[in-house]
Amino acid sequence: MVQYHPEVVGGVVTHPYINRYDTVRKHCLVPSPTNKYTNMKTIVFLGLLAVAVAAPQAPTEPIPILRQESEVNPDGSYSYSFETGNGIAAEEKGALKNIGAEEPALEVQGQFQYPSDDGTNIQLTYTANENGFQPQGAHLPTAPPVPAAIQRALDYLATAPPQPENRRR
Repeated sequence: MVQYHPEVVGGVVTHPYINRYDTVRKHCLVPSPTNKYTNMKTIVFLGLLAVAVAAPQAPTEPIPILRQESEVNPDGSYSYSFETGNGIAAEEKGALKNIGAEEPALEVQGQFQYPSDDGTNIQLTYTANENGFQPQGAHLPTAPPVPAAIQRALDYLATAPPQPENRRR
């Protein structure tokens, strides 16, 4: 019967019944980092490759600009508009407005439109002034209607006489 004598190579004890990628260190089986991490790197690489292949590709031809206008006036007012070959269009006008403060406020009105993924045209009109940004569009969500009982209570409170204040002395 031939006996196998473990061989020490570079501080690592090898054994005939252990895969050449595994090592025995202090009587414990430790998987080789090369084998374990090579598999993980392969899986990560294949995953990234799948994502890259599935990503939408950029159009090969540039999209033409059909119309573009821009005007800036010395009084601070401005306007611009543009339209592209893929259905995107926008226009905006702005002017300084005296609101009674130290500095005038900018009042802006505009609109833009673009085709959605399903082919419908999305259009948004907006005003931006001292009261904030106020968009309007058919695609924007709206608040649900006020329940009838709450609306009656609000109407009653709006027409009710004011209550006297309770003053503590």
